[in-house]
Amino acid sequence: MRQRLLALALLTTLAAGCGGEPVPTTTAEGPSASTPTPRTPTPSTPTVAPPSPAAAIRLPPDAPTVFTGTVVAGELPVARLVPPGATVGSTWVLQPPDDAIAQVGVVWSRGADPLSSEHGLEIWRPAPPGWRVAFAFTDPAGAGVFGIRAETADLTGDGIPDLLTFEDTGGSGGCGTWRVIASEPAGPTQILRRSTCDTQIQPEGGDLKVRAAVFAPGDSHCCPSAFRTTTLRWNGSAWTVVDRVVTPASG
Repeated sequence: MRQRLLALALLTTLAAGCGGEPVPTTTAEGPSASTPTPRTPTPSTPTVAPPSPAAAIRLPPDAPTVFTGTVVAGELPVARLVPPGATVGSTWVLQPPDDAIAQVGVVWSRGADPLSSEHGLEIWRPAPPGWRVAFAFTDPAGAGVFGIRAETADLTGDGIPDLLTFEDTGGSGGCGTWRVIASEPAGPTQILRRSTCDTQIQPEGGDLKVRAAVFAPGDSHCCPSAFRTTTLRWNGSAWTVVDRVVTPASG
């Protein structure tokens, strides 16, 4: 009987050495180390890449993008910031009241024929050891733009001047494209772009006043029946309508 027990123990040992799996044991504290513990999946957080600064800069290939030199905003030589052969139009300094980073803007045009000239707008910010263009757009020759107008006003309620621009394409309806470029800490950001005809947009008390002609059936283009004035206010992420009034056109 003792010999049979020894033989059985020997066979069990050989079986474990040939690929047999040990049976997990259970203790008072829980499963043994050989028992797999379930894992709760950890949800992954998607990452969103920030927009490329280059996406906000549209300039001709020969336009400068960097100015090297320690110069204060009011003394920046704007003629050296525009494309070669371009004529400087209006310029301005967006100086925050709390002495934060100043911005210098310039409007330019290039071409002898006003009907087929390039037009552009640039905003520059300090970038030691000099300055760097932070925002720009260009209307190429043949785009039908006669010029660019720009005025400053705080349109986002943060006390820092922003920019309202108009790219004039002319016509009897005074057509063109309006933009609002906000002066944000990370850099200039376009928060409005609207192409219109028979419409005027102007800043008023921190809001935008949009006055558009309303044509009734049979109205000639010179004489709309009424005007619709809409007040837009920036809420930090979008424009909201805070007022809208339609008034008859005066006879």
